Amino acid sequence: DILYSKQLMSPSIVAYFISKILRIPLIAHTAGPDIQSIEFMSSNVPSIFSKIYYIIFSWLRLHVLKYSSAIICNCKADFVALQEIYKNNKSVIIYNGLNLNKFKFKGKARNDIRDKYNIKDSETVVIYTGQANKQKQTDRLLEITKINSKFKFFIVGPKVEDLLDFGTINKNVIVTGPIYRNIEDYLSAADIFILPSKYEGLSNSLLEALSVGLPVIATPVGEAKYIIDHKKNGILSKVEKFPVWLDKLVKNDALRNTIKNKTRKMVENKFNWSQNARKMSKLFKRVKTMQK
Repeated sequence: DILYSKQLMSPSIVAYFISKILRIPLIAHTAGPDIQSIEFMSSNVPSIFSKIYYIIFSWLRLHVLKYSSAIICNCKADFVALQEIYKNNKSVIIYNGLNLNKFKFKGKARNDIRDKYNIKDSETVVIYTGQANKQKQTDRLLEITKINSKFKFFIVGPKVEDLLDFGTINKNVIVTGPIYRNIEDYLSAADIFILPSKYEGLSNSLLEALSVGLPVIATPVGEAKYIIDHKKNGILSKVEKFPVWLDKLVKNDALRNTIKNKTRKMVENKFNWSQNARKMSKLFKRVKTMQK
């Protein structure tokens, strides 16, 4: 009855043609930095092709937006960007939700993970979770680990060989590789979370860190600039200032505790899994009713 497609890139473009052939409504769902990624991806294509690449994908994306019965934006950043590209009343913000029973601080897990890697209680652990690529500015991440060499760093997700494409790995860095089931245990073992992305939509890694109650330092891109109130529930900073803010958070107990006390509450209020699932269900019912 309804064709639902995640991402405004290739999946929605394919879904657009299928929807037209089958004559059923299409709901397109932005997934992260869909709007920004075309510009970024085209810049990585050899210059002779980049303009053509950009024009073709922009044209196809506009057709998807015009044709869709509804457009779900998983963050305000995508919603605002969409309105600039194609002003419409079909877009709605429905955030990604988190299982808050799973993603919460776990004291035992903190002790177990620190024991596993021989990390003392007195040592500060900074954590990054995510991929190794240009979007996440992995080269800058590795630079930060060298500048703040007195801290331990968990890099969760990439393998060693993935990181070596972007620089050398300092001895204070613990590379865990992919962690699929108990990422909240590693977040609980850390003291500060960093996200040095060049562009983002709504970062699940950021939400997971906030839900565990970690102070976060993030670049002011994507949804981070809307959900983080600087120095109140997190830190927004240019990536070159991350080392400075890491030092400030470690030395300033009052600031760190102020931030920690507000992160979990914000996630509970805005990114509740059940609440957002109900919004999605209502939208599907409305689109189906429109076709009758």
